[in-house]
Amino acid sequence: MEEPPVSPPHPVVEESPVSPPHPVVEEPPVSPPHPVVEEPPVSPRHPVVEESPVSPRHPVVEEPPVSPRHPVRWKVRSATREVPVRKLNLIRWIAIGILAAALVVPAGYLLIGGRTVVAIDGGSMMPTFYRGSVVIDGPVADEDLAVGMMVTVKDPGGTYFTHRIVSIDAEGGLHLKGDANEFADDTVRTPDQVVGQVETVLPAVLGGILIQLQEWPMRLSLLVTALGLALLPLRRETSVTEPAMFELSTRELLFTTAELGVR
Repeated sequence: MEEPPVSPPHPVVEESPVSPPHPVVEEPPVSPPHPVVEEPPVSPRHPVVEESPVSPRHPVVEEPPVSPRHPVRWKVRSATREVPVRKLNLIRWIAIGILAAALVVPAGYLLIGGRTVVAIDGGSMMPTFYRGSVVIDGPVADEDLAVGMMVTVKDPGGTYFTHRIVSIDAEGGLHLKGDANEFADDTVRTPDQVVGQVETVLPAVLGGILIQLQEWPMRLSLLVTALGLALLPLRRETSVTEPAMFELSTRELLFTTAELGVR
Protein backbone atom coordinates (compact mmCIF):
# COMPACT_ATOMS: atom_id res chain seq x y z
CA MET A 1 0.00 0.00 0.00
CA GLU A 2 1.19 3.49 -0.74
CA GLU A 3 2.34 5.50 2.26
CA PRO A 4 1.02 9.03 2.66
CA PRO A 5 3.61 11.88 2.23
CA VAL A 6 5.33 12.91 5.46
CA SER A 7 4.85 16.62 6.23
CA PRO A 8 7.82 18.48 7.78
CA PRO A 9 7.49 19.42 11.50
CA HIS A 10 7.57 23.11 10.54
CA PRO A 11 6.15 24.38 7.37
CA VAL A 12 8.62 26.13 5.03
CA VAL A 13 7.55 29.67 4.36
CA GLU A 14 9.09 31.48 1.35
CA GLU A 15 10.49 34.84 2.40
CA SER A 16 9.76 37.94 0.37
CA PRO A 17 12.75 40.06 -0.75
CA VAL A 18 13.90 42.49 1.92
CA SER A 19 13.41 46.10 0.92
CA PRO A 20 16.06 48.58 2.12
CA PRO A 21 15.05 51.04 4.85
CA HIS A 22 15.27 53.93 2.38
CA PRO A 23 14.37 53.48 -1.18
CA VAL A 24 17.21 54.09 -3.67
CA VAL A 25 16.36 56.94 -6.01
CA GLU A 26 18.37 57.34 -9.19
CA GLU A 27 19.74 60.88 -9.33
CA PRO A 28 19.61 62.81 -12.62
CA PRO A 29 22.95 63.82 -14.18
CA VAL A 30 24.28 67.00 -12.62
CA SER A 31 24.48 69.86 -15.15
CA PRO A 32 27.28 72.39 -14.67
CA PRO A 33 26.27 75.85 -13.40
CA HIS A 34 27.23 77.38 -16.77
CA PRO A 35 26.78 75.48 -19.93
CA VAL A 36 29.98 74.71 -21.79
CA VAL A 37 29.95 76.35 -25.20
CA GLU A 38 32.39 75.15 -27.76
CA GLU A 39 34.34 78.15 -28.99
CA PRO A 40 34.98 78.49 -32.74
CA PRO A 41 38.57 78.38 -33.86
CA VAL A 42 40.21 81.77 -33.54
CA SER A 43 41.11 83.24 -36.94
CA PRO A 44 44.35 85.25 -37.06
CA ARG A 45 44.18 89.00 -37.29
CA HIS A 46 45.63 88.92 -40.78
CA PRO A 47 44.67 85.99 -42.91
CA VAL A 48 47.53 83.80 -43.91
CA VAL A 49 47.84 83.60 -47.69
CA GLU A 50 49.75 80.78 -49.14
CA GLU A 51 52.39 82.28 -51.37
CA SER A 52 52.91 80.86 -54.80
CA PRO A 53 56.45 80.01 -55.75
CA VAL A 54 58.26 83.11 -57.01
CA SER A 55 59.25 82.81 -60.63
CA PRO A 56 62.59 84.42 -61.53
CA ARG A 57 62.63 87.55 -63.61
CA HIS A 58 64.35 85.74 -66.41
CA PRO A 59 63.40 82.10 -66.80
CA VAL A 60 66.24 79.74 -66.23
CA VAL A 61 66.75 77.39 -69.12
CA GLU A 62 68.41 74.18 -68.24
CA GLU A 63 71.18 73.50 -70.66
CA PRO A 64 71.81 69.91 -71.64
CA PRO A 65 75.01 68.54 -70.22
CA VAL A 66 77.87 68.65 -72.66
CA SER A 67 79.98 65.57 -72.86
CA PRO A 68 83.67 66.55 -72.72
CA ARG A 69 84.55 63.52 -74.81
CA HIS A 70 82.36 64.65 -77.67
CA PRO A 71 82.46 68.47 -77.93
CA VAL A 72 79.50 70.26 -79.43
CA ARG A 73 79.76 71.50 -82.99
CA TRP A 74 77.39 73.68 -84.94
CA LYS A 75 76.22 73.43 -88.51
CA VAL A 76 73.62 75.20 -90.61
CA ARG A 77 70.24 73.72 -91.38
CA SER A 78 67.71 75.35 -93.65
CA ALA A 79 64.48 76.52 -92.07
CA THR A 80 61.47 78.06 -93.71
CA ARG A 81 59.40 81.02 -92.70
CA GLU A 82 56.43 82.72 -94.28
CA VAL A 83 56.88 86.08 -95.97
CA PRO A 84 53.79 88.31 -95.99
CA VAL A 85 52.35 89.06 -99.40
CA ARG A 86 52.22 92.76 -98.56
CA LYS A 87 55.99 92.88 -98.11
CA LEU A 88 56.61 91.05 -101.38
CA ASN A 89 54.21 93.35 -103.17
CA LEU A 90 56.06 96.38 -101.81
CA ILE A 91 59.40 94.99 -102.98
CA ARG A 92 57.95 94.30 -106.41
CA TRP A 93 56.67 97.83 -106.90
CA ILE A 94 59.94 99.32 -105.67
CA ALA A 95 61.78 97.27 -108.32
CA ILE A 96 59.31 98.42 -110.98
CA GLY A 97 59.84 102.04 -109.92
CA ILE A 98 63.62 101.68 -110.21
CA LEU A 99 63.33 100.18 -113.69
CA ALA A 100 60.92 102.89 -114.80
CA ALA A 101 63.24 105.59 -113.47
CA ALA A 102 66.17 104.03 -115.35
CA LEU A 103 64.12 104.23 -118.54
CA VAL A 104 62.63 107.69 -118.17
CA VAL A 105 65.03 109.88 -116.19
CA PRO A 106 68.19 109.65 -118.35
CA ALA A 107 66.24 109.89 -121.59
CA GLY A 108 64.25 112.87 -120.34
CA TYR A 109 67.36 114.61 -119.03
CA LEU A 110 69.13 114.27 -122.37
CA LEU A 111 66.24 114.89 -124.76
CA ILE A 112 64.53 117.77 -122.98
CA GLY A 113 67.78 119.62 -122.42
CA GLY A 114 69.16 118.90 -125.89
CA ARG A 115 72.23 117.27 -124.38
CA THR A 116 74.65 114.84 -125.98
CA VAL A 117 76.59 111.96 -124.44
CA VAL A 118 80.15 111.46 -125.72
CA ALA A 119 82.55 108.70 -124.67
CA ILE A 120 86.23 109.67 -124.42
CA ASP A 121 88.55 107.15 -126.07
CA GLY A 122 91.78 109.16 -126.00
CA GLY A 123 94.05 110.74 -123.42
CA SER A 124 94.52 114.23 -124.92
CA MET A 125 92.51 115.87 -122.10
CA MET A 126 94.30 114.23 -119.17
CA PRO A 127 94.26 114.90 -116.26
CA THR A 128 90.94 116.77 -116.64
CA PHE A 129 89.33 113.47 -117.60
CA TYR A 130 90.72 110.12 -118.63
CA ARG A 131 90.22 107.51 -121.30
CA GLY A 132 86.87 105.78 -120.78
CA SER A 133 85.20 108.77 -119.17
CA VAL A 134 81.89 110.05 -120.50
CA VAL A 135 81.07 113.74 -120.94
CA ILE A 136 77.61 115.26 -121.19
CA ASP A 137 77.51 118.29 -123.48
CA GLY A 138 74.86 120.98 -123.24
CA PRO A 139 73.83 123.35 -126.03
CA VAL A 140 75.75 126.62 -126.31
CA ALA A 141 75.11 129.66 -128.52
CA ASP A 142 77.79 130.88 -130.91
CA GLU A 143 78.11 134.21 -129.13
CA ASP A 144 78.66 132.45 -125.80
CA LEU A 145 81.76 130.59 -126.95
CA ALA A 146 84.80 131.80 -124.99
CA VAL A 147 88.44 131.00 -124.40
CA GLY A 148 88.96 128.29 -121.77
CA MET A 149 85.66 126.56 -122.52
CA MET A 150 85.74 122.79 -123.13
CA VAL A 151 83.64 121.93 -126.17
CA THR A 152 82.88 118.86 -128.25
CA VAL A 153 83.11 119.31 -132.00
CA LYS A 154 82.13 117.10 -134.89
CA ASP A 155 84.41 117.06 -137.89
CA PRO A 156 83.17 116.50 -141.48
CA GLY A 157 83.99 112.79 -141.21
CA GLY A 158 81.51 112.36 -138.32
CA THR A 159 84.14 111.98 -135.59
CA TYR A 160 83.54 113.61 -132.20
CA PHE A 161 86.35 114.91 -130.00
CA THR A 162 86.50 117.19 -127.00
CA HIS A 163 89.15 119.87 -126.54
CA ARG A 164 89.53 123.25 -124.91
CA ILE A 165 89.24 126.60 -126.76
CA VAL A 166 92.58 128.39 -126.47
CA SER A 167 91.84 131.30 -128.84
CA ILE A 168 89.22 132.76 -131.19
CA ASP A 169 90.40 134.62 -134.29
CA ALA A 170 88.80 137.67 -135.88
CA GLU A 171 86.78 135.57 -138.31
CA GLY A 172 85.29 133.55 -135.43
CA GLY A 173 87.48 130.51 -136.01
CA LEU A 174 88.08 128.36 -132.92
CA HIS A 175 91.57 127.17 -132.05
CA LEU A 176 91.39 124.06 -129.85
CA LYS A 177 93.98 122.21 -127.82
CA GLY A 178 93.97 119.16 -125.58
CA ASP A 179 95.13 119.73 -122.00
CA ALA A 180 97.73 116.99 -122.36
CA ASN A 181 98.96 118.24 -125.76
CA GLU A 182 101.86 120.63 -126.12
CA PHE A 183 100.53 122.42 -129.20
CA ALA A 184 97.10 123.48 -130.47
CA ASP A 185 95.24 121.54 -133.13
CA ASP A 186 96.19 122.22 -136.73
CA THR A 187 92.58 122.50 -137.89
CA VAL A 188 90.60 125.62 -137.09
CA ARG A 189 86.99 124.82 -136.19
CA THR A 190 83.92 126.90 -136.95
CA PRO A 191 81.09 127.56 -134.45
CA ASP A 192 78.66 125.44 -136.46
CA GLN A 193 80.87 122.37 -135.79
CA VAL A 194 80.44 122.71 -132.03
CA VAL A 195 78.12 120.04 -130.63
CA GLY A 196 77.98 121.50 -127.14
CA GLN A 197 79.79 122.68 -124.05
CA VAL A 198 81.00 120.12 -121.52
CA GLU A 199 78.65 120.23 -118.50
CA THR A 200 79.32 116.95 -116.67
CA VAL A 201 82.12 114.40 -116.64
CA LEU A 202 81.22 110.88 -115.51
CA PRO A 203 83.64 108.07 -114.60
CA ALA A 204 83.83 105.06 -116.86
CA VAL A 205 81.41 102.84 -114.89
CA LEU A 206 78.57 105.35 -114.57
CA GLY A 207 79.18 106.68 -118.04
CA GLY A 208 79.03 103.19 -119.52
CA ILE A 209 75.69 102.55 -117.81
CA LEU A 210 74.33 105.84 -119.13
CA ILE A 211 75.39 104.98 -122.68
CA GLN A 212 73.84 101.51 -122.43
CA LEU A 213 70.56 103.03 -121.25
CA GLN A 214 70.39 105.01 -124.48
CA GLU A 215 70.55 101.85 -126.58
CA TRP A 216 67.26 100.29 -127.69
CA PRO A 217 68.14 96.67 -126.70
CA MET A 218 68.71 97.77 -123.11
CA ARG A 219 65.53 99.86 -123.06
CA LEU A 220 63.44 96.96 -124.36
CA SER A 221 64.95 94.61 -121.77
CA LEU A 222 64.09 96.98 -118.93
CA LEU A 223 60.59 97.50 -120.27
CA VAL A 224 59.88 93.77 -120.56
CA THR A 225 61.24 93.15 -117.05
CA ALA A 226 59.06 95.89 -115.56
CA LEU A 227 55.94 94.54 -117.29
CA GLY A 228 56.72 91.01 -116.14
CA LEU A 229 57.01 92.13 -112.52
CA ALA A 230 53.79 94.11 -112.75
CA LEU A 231 51.85 91.09 -114.08
CA LEU A 232 53.47 88.55 -111.75
CA PRO A 233 50.77 86.90 -109.56
CA LEU A 234 51.55 86.54 -105.88
CA ARG A 235 50.30 83.66 -103.76
CA ARG A 236 48.92 84.28 -100.30
CA GLU A 237 51.89 82.61 -98.64
CA THR A 238 55.40 82.35 -99.98
CA SER A 239 58.11 80.52 -98.11
CA VAL A 240 61.76 81.38 -98.23
CA THR A 241 64.69 79.45 -96.87
CA GLU A 242 66.80 80.83 -94.07
CA PRO A 243 69.75 79.30 -92.24
CA ALA A 244 69.20 78.01 -88.72
CA MET A 245 71.74 76.73 -86.21
CA PHE A 246 71.49 73.42 -84.36
CA GLU A 247 73.86 71.34 -82.26
CA LEU A 248 75.88 68.51 -83.71
CA SER A 249 78.37 66.51 -81.72
CA THR A 250 81.48 64.86 -83.03
CA ARG A 251 79.84 61.50 -82.37
CA GLU A 252 77.18 62.32 -84.96
CA LEU A 253 79.88 63.47 -87.35
CA LEU A 254 81.78 60.22 -86.94
CA PHE A 255 78.60 58.23 -87.43
CA THR A 256 77.80 60.14 -90.62
CA THR A 257 81.27 59.68 -92.09
CA ALA A 258 81.11 55.98 -91.27
CA GLU A 259 77.83 55.71 -93.15
CA LEU A 260 79.36 57.43 -96.16
CA GLY A 261 82.24 55.01 -96.15
CA VAL A 262 84.89 57.64 -95.37
CA ARG A 263 88.07 56.13 -94.04
